[in-house]
Amino acid sequence: MIRLNLGDPVSGRNVRVSENQALLVSNDGLPPPVAAGANRPIPVLRYYVQAETEDQIDMRVDGSVTPVTFHVSAHQDYDTYLHAMSTVIADAGASLSEFGNIGVLANGIEFYWERAGRPIEALAFRLFTNFDFVRLAAGDPAFGTGNASFKASNVEGTSEAFLPVMDFEKSFGMPHGILLRAGTNERLTLVINDDLTGVDGFESYCTGFRLEKI
Repeated sequence: MIRLNLGDPVSGRNVRVSENQALLVSNDGLPPPVAAGANRPIPVLRYYVQAETEDQIDMRVDGSVTPVTFHVSAHQDYDTYLHAMSTVIADAGASLSEFGNIGVLANGIEFYWERAGRPIEALAFRLFTNFDFVRLAAGDPAFGTGNASFKASNVEGTSEAFLPVMDFEKSFGMPHGILLRAGTNERLTLVINDDLTGVDGFESYCTGFRLEKI
């Protein structure tokens, strides 16, 4: 048998092993020290913006003749990892079987991941109703019962809204989220192919973090 000591050379403290051969460790609740030059995660919240203007976040547009694109694009200087997408679809009298309260969309909303030098990934391309968005988010968050399932009251004035939150790890098994590489044209894209001007509210954003050098 070769005996080894595993410990901290600065403090001289050694780790211990239990009688069941388990290494005894504990979480001190503090983040690890970060050395100069290391990557540091910075929280981000990025709204989908209209591709032509780069500032409009209101997705109540008419894309029935010419599709309208909204996107969250890569940062020029930092890699960005997007973990979740939060969407609001608000309309008076909204139900799961319609989009808002304007009926089932004729063409549907498309959801893509565009990567530099790679084929475009279609993440979802048959989003016709509020339920399609709720299903895409795996029913998260789940609240309410009966006709009020997944629906919050008085979100836009007195209008109800569906508030699906899509967790990319939960949906796609990606623990670090979807990567948009720095300095590229990579982006997440929503394509509007119908007239959505009749709903009371429709917007979406992604949350995650970007990596910066210290």
